[in-house]
Amino acid sequence: EEEEEEEVRRCLSELGWIVKREGGEAAEGPMYGSLCSAVDRCVEDVVAGRLAISKEGEDDEDDEDDDEQDASLDALHEWNRSVLRVFLLFFVAEKDILDPFFEKIDRVITSRFVKRRRASLFDLIREYPDSAPAVVELRRALLLSAGSNGSISPHDHSALVSSLRNQLTTRLLHAGASTSQIIDVYISAVRVLRRLDPTDALTDGVRGAVGDYLRNRPDAVRCIVAGLTAGGWDKRDASPEGTS
Repeated sequence: EEEEEEEVRRCLSELGWIVKREGGEAAEGPMYGSLCSAVDRCVEDVVAGRLAISKEGEDDEDDEDDDEQDASLDALHEWNRSVLRVFLLFFVAEKDILDPFFEKIDRVITSRFVKRRRASLFDLIREYPDSAPAVVELRRALLLSAGSNGSISPHDHSALVSSLRNQLTTRLLHAGASTSQIIDVYISAVRVLRRLDPTDALTDGVRGAVGDYLRNRPDAVRCIVAGLTAGGWDKRDASPEGTS
């Protein structure tokens, strides 16, 4: 096993993926950054193409098993196997020797995919339930990124909350949006975040920001009552912290 690991290091070093520091410790080489850039471009292209496809299906927002899952993440991992792996095997004779490396690239792809989806979370919320397949796939990517824990990692949890709060502040919580629009998007956000994390931990992270803003809207309570009376909202969804 030690000989195989050394062969992997040698091959990757020749390709520029890693370099050796003083003391023999391996570090990411200059080509690793290029690889990550290529992954980012691939993620962007695949996600942009798949978003339009995911909107065509009809999804039951209450039953995750009935959703047609978006295929973007699988397509990206297939790119790793069918494009990147084939390319590198021109330089490495033993096919199995690079398996640990490709597993690492799969993790990089998943991480970059989560980052890309996180940056467009507001759009997924606004388009929900049409975006349900993409939401389901994001949850799968978050769980893959977390490993075997079966829950979202603390890092991804913090990054999701921070990113969504920023997106809500810049794209929703301003004078140009009506109170009813804000509440509609907030309720959609609750539904999406509960799909991502049924424990409500993500929801709790953004509820305060919306509630603080709506507290200064004189028609907030009236709009909430009107929505509940019309029967289109769930009472649990329609009470941003600070407005009830």
